[in-house]
Formats: sequence, structure tokens, C-alpha cells
Amino acid sequence: MLAGLHLVNPDALIVRTNLARPVAQRPFDGWYAASLSADAVPLLLEALPRLDGPTRCAVAAGLITQRGRLEQDDWRSWNFARSRARHLLRDQEGRLQALPCPRRAPESSKPSD
Repeated sequence: MLAGLHLVNPDALIVRTNLARPVAQRPFDGWYAASLSADAVPLLLEALPRLDGPTRCAVAAGLITQRGRLEQDDWRSWNFARSRARHLLRDQEGRLQALPCPRRAPESSKPSD
């Protein structure tokens, strides 16, 4: 069962399935897709140009966040998918940050109640 799940690659399957759905049927949740494991990163980077503006921004922001998490991994959590995602995100960092997206305010600058 474990080998079967490994071969199916559930997170990549989720992204592939959700990207194939018509937007009218169910909008693509870019932030959620970018929060999935490193297995989803190659598909998301490939799909990025085809996404609408707000979704593209959500995916880019999620991938930048994921890159930060992946950079904190050490040798004990190494696997091929994480390594590949880390390299892809390093290569695409400029492209992701150059997207014309509204920048979110830092958490510390939010007014307190």
C-alpha cells in the first residue's frame, strides 16, 4: 500500500486534477496547492503562466514560503522530491518575485486592536 501511494504521488495528483477542472466548476485554490508537499512544485511552476492573476499570485507567494521551509531542511529529511523542488524554486525565485502581485503587509505592521 505504501509503495502504491508513493508511485501515485498524491499531492501531484491533486494539483493535476484541480488544474484540469474548468474554473467555472471549481476555482483553483492556488494557496492550498502551493501548501502541498514538494511533489507538487514542478507542476505548479509549469502551470504558473496559464493561471489567472490572483491565482498566479497566490501560487507564487505559497511557493516562496515553501522555498523558505525547504531551505531549513537538513540531511535527515532529504528526499528526491524536496531536493528537486528546492533547486527548481532557487532557479525560479526571480521569476516568482517579479510577478506583478500586490505585496502583503508584514505581520508586525498590522494595527493592533
